[in-house]
Amino acid sequence: MNTTKRSLALFFLVLISSQTCNGMNWTRVNEFASSAVKNVTSFSKDCLLAYSIGMAITTAHEVGHALMLKILFGQPFHVNIGGYNNRKPLLKLPGLTVCGLNPAIGYTEIDLAKQQSAYASNPQSSCLKRIAVNLAGPLFGTLASIASLTLLNKYHPNTLKPLSIGYPISKLVSAFAIYNNTATQIIPDRAGRNDGAHAYQALRDYIWLCR
Repeated sequence: MNTTKRSLALFFLVLISSQTCNGMNWTRVNEFASSAVKNVTSFSKDCLLAYSIGMAITTAHEVGHALMLKILFGQPFHVNIGGYNNRKPLLKLPGLTVCGLNPAIGYTEIDLAKQQSAYASNPQSSCLKRIAVNLAGPLFGTLASIASLTLLNKYHPNTLKPLSIGYPISKLVSAFAIYNNTATQIIPDRAGRNDGAHAYQALRDYIWLCR
């Protein structure tokens, strides 16, 4: 092993010496290294931008639900993002709790007793309100996604440098959020868990009550 290491060290020493004797352009090497550092830094910043966009869009989605719940049902406005509230929150503000760092997790707290009371007092009206509440999340999320894409196109340089693919990452995050807030949220899933499925169930309840 030691013989191999010495051989490799000698090989590189000879290589560097020969390149130096042949007039190796160390200025170009320095420029390449400097460019690589700048690109890695740019890539890191753009990854942070993409992450921030994801968190913002998830927040907007849940704000849509919470706002409609407050307006239509008088529910307290409170949104949780980044994780679940089974541990100490990272940040707690009036109406907003950051429970973790996962941009794909978000939910709105609901006072079930108040919700059941509203449904018992006027079932038909409550069904229509439930539809509005469930569709408000995808609507707000879609608007936030379109806004982020618009701002990226206007203020972020549309260039693709070596080791720096952050702009496409940011753009893909925004584009995927549009898809996620429309196709995967509005169209009811088979498990009946997404916003579209809940809205569809509320519509079925309304039709059944109107018979």
